[in-house]
Amino acid sequence: MTDIAEQGNGPRSSVATRLISVLAAFHPGDEALTLTEIARRTDLAAATALRMIRELVQEGMLERTDDGTYRIGMRLFRIGMLAPAQRGLREVALPFMQDLFQVTKENILLSVLDSEGYVLYLEKLKGRMSASALTRSGGRLPAYATATGKAILAHSDPAVIDVVCENGFEAFTRQTISSRDELLKDLELVRRRGYAVAQSELREGRVAVGAVVVNHDRSTIAALAVMGAASNIDILRVAPAVRTAALALSRRLGRPAEGQAPSSMQS
Repeated sequence: MTDIAEQGNGPRSSVATRLISVLAAFHPGDEALTLTEIARRTDLAAATALRMIRELVQEGMLERTDDGTYRIGMRLFRIGMLAPAQRGLREVALPFMQDLFQVTKENILLSVLDSEGYVLYLEKLKGRMSASALTRSGGRLPAYATATGKAILAHSDPAVIDVVCENGFEAFTRQTISSRDELLKDLELVRRRGYAVAQSELREGRVAVGAVVVNHDRSTIAALAVMGAASNIDILRVAPAVRTAALALSRRLGRPAEGQAPSSMQS
């Protein structure tokens, strides 16, 4: 096996090149890789690969799992959120978010689901009452405790819900979902009525109403939500506005004709 930094690429190969080669060893569909797999894919000596991996783990770019394999870390995932595809989603969504803000004057959120069952906030318009700092762009919260998270989970594969449940249920308030059964019942309600509600589940006195966003092939890709003080949010009035905005954004992204469910719901 050849160390590409010292032999394969000659003296011009840098530490940065080796670090990038380790990250590039991960292909779509790879949940995790062993040291041996990474060394083989990069053509690095095992000792060299391990040094690079340790650097990346220390910086949060990779994570070491309980069984000793390695997977993409959350820091790298968040950086990936800055890629053109995510920027494109934000840019397309912004006019719909602004329309929703004009109707409600509350915090408007756009989020996606990460690989660990958390929602990442791609964009936020601030309303009349400031929202949690964690809902700022780039913030991250457990999906089961948020309206956007539950809207996405309701139209996700069972394996995605399994990930959320395996992480456990932190109790932020007395209203926070605390079990798999409770979550599944809530998600069924989301599917029936077409929107999700998080009522004092993340923070007392705060309410959020969210709806799912799908793309041209009916894949669930994001969710929109309105969030604010419970005293300001009339759920029955806000829910249709959120659904309308999410449907309009989905159509802009090429959603198929009305009546066709997200792909995960058709399997």
